[in-house]
Amino acid sequence: VESAFHDFNIKHFVPVGTGLQNKVILSPHNEVDKSHFLDPTTASVIHVDHIREAVLDSSPAERESLKEATFRVPLQEAADRYLQAHFPQGCISVFTKQPETSAQAYCGVICVHASAINKSSFWSGRWKGEFVVTFTSETAAQVAGHVEDIVHYYEDGNVMVSCAISDTVQIMAKDLARCCGKVLAAVSALEGRLHQGLQEGCAELSEAALKDLRRRLPRTKQLFDFTSASHRLANELARKAAATQ
Repeated sequence: VESAFHDFNIKHFVPVGTGLQNKVILSPHNEVDKSHFLDPTTASVIHVDHIREAVLDSSPAERESLKEATFRVPLQEAADRYLQAHFPQGCISVFTKQPETSAQAYCGVICVHASAINKSSFWSGRWKGEFVVTFTSETAAQVAGHVEDIVHYYEDGNVMVSCAISDTVQIMAKDLARCCGKVLAAVSALEGRLHQGLQEGCAELSEAALKDLRRRLPRTKQLFDFTSASHRLANELARKAAATQ
């Protein structure tokens, strides 16, 4: 059972609390083993209970290199500002990734998670973003992003809507701080495109597809009371039923 929870948690970037106000996302990018994950913000390795989504304990992590910290820290700071502006109840984590070539100065992954659950109305939703940021210098980077949204409605049925978007953009700036800011602007732009597409899709769905599912009213636009015995149709049905007895 715990293995299934582990797979779900890292697939959906489920966050866990590691301190008074600190959270870290569980993902393949910071997984040490199935129950231990790196939290770069607190420089610790946390022991996770996947079923309860809770941290059991922690231990010091291996210190990141000065070069890694030079890029990751300002990127996390820019990500934190983005989170407060767009997902106050969400979580965002920046993890260092092994560069694929020597031409890459630094490679990191920005993971975004936000969720909303309304049990009384039988729905839940999850927002997930994954952005691989490759710096060739302190003033140039590439952002390869993928954002997806999953909504689940389960009152007297089971309806799930999933949508996603991916894109890659190039970033140029005068210094590292501005470059990190532009990286998060690219994150915002891609997530904004998905959000706009969702709004337009929902509006079209309401005006087209959902209308076709509704029972149409007669030309008079008046509701037909099938339960009333005063209607002639109801009386006729009642007489025919009596005649056949």
